[in-house]
Amino acid sequence: MGLVKQVVKVLGPRIDNVVCCTPLPTAQEIAEFPDLFSEGDIVPTGQSEPKLHTFHGPRTNEPNDEVIKSSLMMAQIASKMNADDMLIVCITGGGSALLTLPYPINASASLLDASANRLPLKAITETSKLLSLEGASIQELNSVRSCLDTMKAGGLARFASPAQVVSLILSDVIGDPLEFIASGPTYVVEEDTVVSSIDRAIAILHKYKLREKIPSEVKKFLEMRQRANTILPKVNPKPANRIIGNLAMSLEEAAREAAKLNPTCLESKGIVLSKDIFRRTPVESFETVLPIILTNTLAGDVSKKAKAIADLAWDLRKLVQLFLRKPDYTTRHVNEETRNRILATQKRITDKKEYYRDLVQGCYQVAKAVNGLGDAGRKQKGRFLGGLCLLLGGEATVKVRPVKRPEPANGGRCSHAALTASLRWYDLRSGENEHHLCRNTVDMSFFARASDGLDGPSAFGAGAWSSMWMIRDASEAEFAKQCLEYGDSYGFFTKSKLEPERGHYLPARLTGTNVMDLFMCLINVYA
Repeated sequence: MGLVKQVVKVLGPRIDNVVCCTPLPTAQEIAEFPDLFSEGDIVPTGQSEPKLHTFHGPRTNEPNDEVIKSSLMMAQIASKMNADDMLIVCITGGGSALLTLPYPINASASLLDASANRLPLKAITETSKLLSLEGASIQELNSVRSCLDTMKAGGLARFASPAQVVSLILSDVIGDPLEFIASGPTYVVEEDTVVSSIDRAIAILHKYKLREKIPSEVKKFLEMRQRANTILPKVNPKPANRIIGNLAMSLEEAAREAAKLNPTCLESKGIVLSKDIFRRTPVESFETVLPIILTNTLAGDVSKKAKAIADLAWDLRKLVQLFLRKPDYTTRHVNEETRNRILATQKRITDKKEYYRDLVQGCYQVAKAVNGLGDAGRKQKGRFLGGLCLLLGGEATVKVRPVKRPEPANGGRCSHAALTASLRWYDLRSGENEHHLCRNTVDMSFFARASDGLDGPSAFGAGAWSSMWMIRDASEAEFAKQCLEYGDSYGFFTKSKLEPERGHYLPARLTGTNVMDLFMCLINVYA
């Protein structure tokens, strides 16, 4: 709604119709963030009022009948436009579930016929669920869904042709591929036939051994379209698709905010960074927290990635302790075993090795800044003195066991990652007898958040924060493993009696945006 409001504010009376479909906000969300969710001031005072049609879809990623109504209205309005008109489309991540118009089952039926018998939403949703449970990527999911839905893969642009289509896009897909963001409603690839896209969808179902498991309606429809060899109409003029926000921008802004932090008001003039060394941070100096952006393309199994992040943080924590204990040491004193371990662990996260200098120099700079405070910085026990903030983002996947349980599982990528990291730290603590290496306490914590405020298919929470001390004993560790195995990571946070300083989850709260998931791993030094 925030995007739409700004477009209306700029163009005012030149707009004829506005159709908007967003997740249903709560009364509290509307009260707290009226600029994002309230419809009351969408038209500035004194301007002629466009025809405003507002629909609210679900807060989960499963479309409903309200979404179909709004999508049909959008298609009908777009189809009446001519070459002198312009269609402005505001697209955010999550648009796949808010812009859905299933194909009619009867090939001869009009795509715009409100009474047409269409592929059941339940069948499309079930197909998506089966792919998700098998760990299919968002790209694979969208490839299949685009063959079942008239709006996806340039469908909205085809309805609007010959009008000029301009899309303002917030990306929630790694690499910002226009064809996959919200399933690409205005991204058109001209093909001689649709066989290639249908073949690709069927190949994906084969890959995950799902062709015989998907609903019969979907299976029959795909086979019918494969036989039909239908040619999609060309689109002219070509839509103008513009990325106006993405995860890279979000991580850079998070890094700038982290660099400004000085929570305990330490005397600091800002520690200047050498850009010859620090290539993974957009800041040129920091107060007490040094941010390093590791990646904005985090993908794959979220459990493996979270374990790798926890392992990397563990090694960097040791390095900070070393530099604190031996102020005369520099990065040249890091032994080969530690160097190789950090390189290997970091590659498990990013598939690249070139960030070693940033990480080791980061540990050195943080320790140097803390050591520079002298005894004055250690007078108040527990006082925050400085830290390293690893920033990552992307959209990894969770594979869970499809086991029936007496109560529904509430899980999401972010809570799964936070719980996995804390469990890994418990295992590392249990396997190593730590000594007090320095006068300071060096702790770790892991924060994972869904940027749209809705983490996981049940939208139970928005993310989670966990400390290295969250899991204290074997019984808690066993419970954590069970929750992870059954995709019930939020179950751990709600059923365990956690003190807030050990770990907690964030309640679900719409943010008005969606640029994938953000992870922060903090290595902090306290007096």
